[in-house]
Parts: sequence; C-alpha cells; structure tokens
Amino acid sequence: MGFFDDDDTTRVDGVFQCESGKAVCVKVDGEDVWIPKSVCDDAWKGLDRGDGVTLEVDTWFAEKEGL
Repeated sequence: MGFFDDDDTTRVDGVFQCESGKAVCVKVDGEDVWIPKSVCDDAWKGLDRGDGVTLEVDTWFAEKEGL
C-alpha cells in the first residue's frame, strides 16, 4: 500500500484526535496512521473544508517518506 496516488495526494478517510492530545489518528486507505498532533494544529479550523488538513498531512507524509 502506498500513501500517495498518481497525483501525490494522500486519501484521508477520516481524522480522529487521540486521547493523549499528542497524536492524531487518520485513516488512509482504511488503515489507521498516527501523526503528531502538531502537524494538524493549524488546520483544525479547516476540517470542514479539508484543504488545510490535506496539505498538512501530505507535507508530513512526504517528509516522513523522504520524498
């Protein structure tokens, strides 16, 4: 399973804040993936629009995968 499709956009099926407040669980292709909460902190206001969260998560995945 790759996190990126042909246009390098991560498909996030859902975003869930974990209880500790230090990480966020996102569903990618049906699998849970944990990312640091700080990655999404600035984007929480945009959850209804999705654009900010998508950009932040894609940036984090790209950095994590060394892309």
